[in-house]
Amino acid sequence: MELLTWTISHQVFVPELDDEHQGIFVALGALQTALAHDGPAAEILQATDSLVASIKGHFAHEDRLMRAARYASRAWHQRLHASARKRVTQYTEMLREGTPGAGNDLVTYLSAWLHDHTLVADRMLGAFLRNQCRTGKITLQASTRPVGDCVWVDKNGDPFVPQAGKRIL
Repeated sequence: MELLTWTISHQVFVPELDDEHQGIFVALGALQTALAHDGPAAEILQATDSLVASIKGHFAHEDRLMRAARYASRAWHQRLHASARKRVTQYTEMLREGTPGAGNDLVTYLSAWLHDHTLVADRMLGAFLRNQCRTGKITLQASTRPVGDCVWVDKNGDPFVPQAGKRIL
């Protein structure tokens, strides 16, 4: 199988998301390399755990951005993430159980899913977020920290505490 690599075609033009996507591609490549060289089981599991952690963190980050921007397609985007999470979990469990080919199946699935997801769903999200930035409705400075640990600021840079049910944009 050809090694999946990050290219400019995968960019969504939101630097923090592009950085995370690149990290996922690197983690997937590390798993693919470990599998191709019949690495020790511990190395393969470590690469898998690193990949899964990157994916979970990235999905959580995208969700926070979608919520903050009031992204209309958030539910659809979340369903795509939930579907991928479910499949990754299934392949990971099979890999841990020693099912032959499970690691390669995980790499094949994620390679195709990441390619398609970044080119369609994430590009749509990226365009929406960039437009929100241009109109001054949102400033992209989200992090991977939990929402309660974040400092919220309005478009003028003044701190505020978001109220449940209140529109913040």
